[in-house]
Amino acid sequence: MEGMTPRRLALLAVPAVLVLGLAACGGDPEDPETVTETVTAPADGGADDGNADDGDAGGGTADDATDRQVFAEHGARDARVDCAGGAVEISADGAEVDVVGGCSTVLLTGHGTEVDVEASDLESLEISGNDARVDVDGHVEAVVVSGHGARVEVGSVATVEVSGNGVRISYESGDAPTVDDGGEGTSVVRD
Repeated sequence: MEGMTPRRLALLAVPAVLVLGLAACGGDPEDPETVTETVTAPADGGADDGNADDGDAGGGTADDATDRQVFAEHGARDARVDCAGGAVEISADGAEVDVVGGCSTVLLTGHGTEVDVEASDLESLEISGNDARVDVDGHVEAVVVSGHGARVEVGSVATVEVSGNGVRISYESGDAPTVDDGGEGTSVVRD
């Protein structure tokens, strides 16, 4: 493996270990396995080591300079993703995912995906996938939706920014959020 740096070799080993570890797990439907991959952006926040696949799975979000959990298993049911105190990206299409643990940011890029976030507070929820269904138990500082047809339920929210069409955001408590609506057919309501 001439030209392979220790870092690249380690990155190649991680998926193999994950596959072997998941293959050894039983499929207990009462306790679904947590299936994620950690993506680490370069420490300098931008320059990479020449591998075009490094660190840019999120498309330029504010969390690109930090580790984040990435879930990309299309059509998965009863999947569980652990934020591990940081950010999580869900790029799977047509999946049902429970997000657990303390989260800073949840980024949903998958289409037709249902996400239940059990975190108490989020700095941001960003949705660029279409037809997303997201339920957040706690407070979200900022909800940003550029996808179309999203349905979002949160405990409370401070700011909402929408550029997608047909978006509905509902909140259970707190003051009405500040809304920047650039889409059509948006509704932000208290339930």
